[in-house]
Parts: sequence; C-alpha cells; structure tokens
Amino acid sequence: MSFTEFKGRFSCKLRTREMLRRFVQNQKSFSRTAVMIATPSHGNLGDQAIVYAQKRFLADALPSFSVFEIQRYQYELARERIQGMVRPSDIIVVDGGGNVGTLWPEENDIINDIVSRFADRSVLVFPQTAYFEDSERGQECERKTAAVYRSNPNLVYFSRDRRTFETIGRLTPDTPNYYVPDIVPYINDAPFSTERSGALLCLRADKERALDDEAVKTIDSVLVELGIQAGRTSTVVAEPTRIYEGNRDAVLSAKWAQFSTSELVITDRLHGMYFSAITGTPCVALDNLSHKVSQGFEWIERIPNVRLARTPDEIPVLAREALAAGPSRYSRAPLDPVYGQMREVIRRAVE
Repeated sequence: MSFTEFKGRFSCKLRTREMLRRFVQNQKSFSRTAVMIATPSHGNLGDQAIVYAQKRFLADALPSFSVFEIQRYQYELARERIQGMVRPSDIIVVDGGGNVGTLWPEENDIINDIVSRFADRSVLVFPQTAYFEDSERGQECERKTAAVYRSNPNLVYFSRDRRTFETIGRLTPDTPNYYVPDIVPYINDAPFSTERSGALLCLRADKERALDDEAVKTIDSVLVELGIQAGRTSTVVAEPTRIYEGNRDAVLSAKWAQFSTSELVITDRLHGMYFSAITGTPCVALDNLSHKVSQGFEWIERIPNVRLARTPDEIPVLAREALAAGPSRYSRAPLDPVYGQMREVIRRAVE
C-alpha cells in the first residue's frame, strides 16, 4: 500500500468516526430521523444534485424528521454499527439515480444490501432507473434483486421512468411502486441569467454513451453553422476529489452558473438536460444507452426551450427551435401534483 492510499484510508476512517459521533448526537436530539444511507462522495454532479434535492424534498415532506446523511464509504466501514443505531421510528432513504441493475453492479449491490439489512424498517428508494442487460448475467441480477426486494415488506419504490416502473412491477409485484419524476426537477431556485453567450457540449465519456465520434462531429458542425462558439463541460468533475455536505452546495452552484450563462446546451446526460431545464437554458438532449434521457424528457416536454433529438440528424432543426424559444425561468408547477402525491406516499409510509 502506498503512502497516498494509507493516508486516504486513514482519512476515511477518521471521517467515519466523526460521522458516527454526530449520528449518536442526532439520535439523542431528534425522535425521528430520515437516514440517507450510502450517498456519493464522487464528482458526478447529477448524483450530487439528487442528494441536494432529496434533502429539500424530505424537509418539505417530513418537517418533524431530522435528515441525516451517511456517505457510501462510511456505510461500508461501519454498516453494523449504523444498523444498530437506526430506530424503529426512523426511515431509511436510498438515493435515486440510475443505479439499479447491471450497468453499475457495485451500486446495485449496495442498494440490495441496504434493502435487506433494514428489512424491519421503512425503506424508501428514491426515483430510480433500472437497467438489466438482456443476458444470463442480467437475468441472474434480476432474480437476486427481486428476491431482496420481496424480503422487505416495508419497502417503497419510486420509478422515474415507465420502463423501470414496469420492470419493478414485474419483478416484485407486491412492492409499492410509483411512477414519478427524477427528484432533481424538484429544485426551483437554481440561478437564472439573462446575460448568455456560447454553447456547451455536455457529452458522456463512459459506458452509458450511445453517440459515436461521427455524431459528435455532426454536433460540432451544427454549432459552426449557427455561428455559436462552443465549449466542453461535464456534469462529472475531478475537483474537489470528495464532495460532501460542506462543499456540495458550492460545487453545484458553480456548475449551474455555467449552464445559466450559456445560450445553448447539447447533452446526452439526463442531468445535463435537467440542469439546463432548472437554469432556464435552451437545450437539445440526445438519448443514452439505458434510454433514461428520452424517458426523463417525458416529464419536462412542456418546457418550450428543451428539445429531444431521437437521432443526431435532428439536431440542426431542434437547436434552432430551442434558441428561438430563448432562456425562460423554470417553474416546477406542472410537476407539483405528482411530487405532492409522492409526499403523501412517504407520509403514509411513516405513520
């Protein structure tokens, strides 16, 4: 083990010890807690925005509850102690995202561990996309995941797209399962600017990518034709190396400010599309491997300056339409009824 690795592990242990100390104090101070378990510390700002929005949502839905966050590495280091500290009156919250299935198997394993470990507690799985590959491996993952979900009679599941809603309904029909939006569009106070210039390309570089190099060249040529200077960005950042409660708001605000000062965003990332929407930025979105972008678009298709391109060939026309619509302040109002239903489901689950 290198000195850097040793230092990193030692630091994680210290931060976990401090978290446990704060958790003890929290449990003494509050009669009921919504425990957000295994939140990310990595630089995927879509995932970080989910945590940010979940905290807002839980504070609105359960004002009598404390909301306490335990990051994933802390859970992995101290899961038995954490299990012993969670009371029957508490609820467990599993982060939303695209973490169920075979695309990100380690994340799926963590969720399964939480659901099974807290089978005697109320567990809320926030809006998820599930993707199981069409293979023997995918079928085995389906069987294991379904068995875990069925083992917890107190599980409540929120699916953020129709395909996931149908998949979970098929795998575990007795689990309460609701079709709702991703939680990030719950954010209604992201920055908005009238001073904008240039375009942002926010494209995937991981295994969920569905665009090839030729498609990216097409996008570049479209922007040249439109006379718009283009820059690259990502909803995944390398710095800071660890994101947590103390710096999350600042990191997200900086990224949203970048989106809010752009004329146009072209993205194949779900949260690239949602960051555009909540900052009022004209956007053309393209689908990714798990189709979560196209399915997530269904929730915001009424926004006039956000367009979905089914193929790169559609980008020129849709980019002009999005630009013509111009920047517009985001309103959560069309989604408030379904978020309200989600709040009521959660309140009933903790009665």
